[in-house]
Amino acid sequence: MITYKDTTYVFGHIFPGREHSRGRRTLPVLADDGSIIVEPGDGRDLIRVPVRRLLRNVGVVAEGDDLMTIMKAVAQPPTLFADNGFELIVTDSRLVLLSSNVDSDRSRVAGQIRFPWIRAVSFRPKQSFLNESEIVIEGIEEYDVEGFPTRERGTFQHNFTLIFDKRYHPGELAREITGRVACYLIDTQRVPKSEQLLALRDVPLLADPSSKGDHASYWLPTYCSFPGGDFGIDDDIRNPEWIEQSG
Repeated sequence: MITYKDTTYVFGHIFPGREHSRGRRTLPVLADDGSIIVEPGDGRDLIRVPVRRLLRNVGVVAEGDDLMTIMKAVAQPPTLFADNGFELIVTDSRLVLLSSNVDSDRSRVAGQIRFPWIRAVSFRPKQSFLNESEIVIEGIEEYDVEGFPTRERGTFQHNFTLIFDKRYHPGELAREITGRVACYLIDTQRVPKSEQLLALRDVPLLADPSSKGDHASYWLPTYCSFPGGDFGIDDDIRNPEWIEQSG
């Protein structure tokens, strides 16, 4: 039976000056000094924000699941990874998360969320001692596995929760990320240029959620499941399937 641990979307230990065996599409490359190597599509206006804690939650929605099972997998996905002390680097084509902790072999935990994989960007400021100032990035990964007694199909529901200092309000950062994703998609061939997508280039700042525990959310009308998309790198996936959603 497929579980959340079967995802192929990874954050890995990255060694300076060495490309990971999974390739640049999946994981960033670090320079000799441990900083990320900037890609041509990243642009020059990089935003760097300290992240106090990173959580990665992955739920499983199997083909044919009932509504209650789907809702639980989406609303309460299991935690696959959690750690403290990261830097978020927002570029024009991806979000890079780089651990502040350097291992004895000089490696660091790092990962990236390329813009085509983002289906929603949500935020909330710290509202009480029960919750945190955070941004949640959502995406999916499809699976199709030959199993016994039946073939297993479905999706992994990926939630990346970025927790910030309690005094930091993440709303403007969520709006900026959404605008950059929209601009990236609009400039990508074969992406449907819907009115909703065009409007996200300069989307207004959403009001803070009215209820404690809720998030204010920007939904991307077009996205790809991991690892699809156009990235302009050597291990690109050609002619990806773009998924359209309403939000």
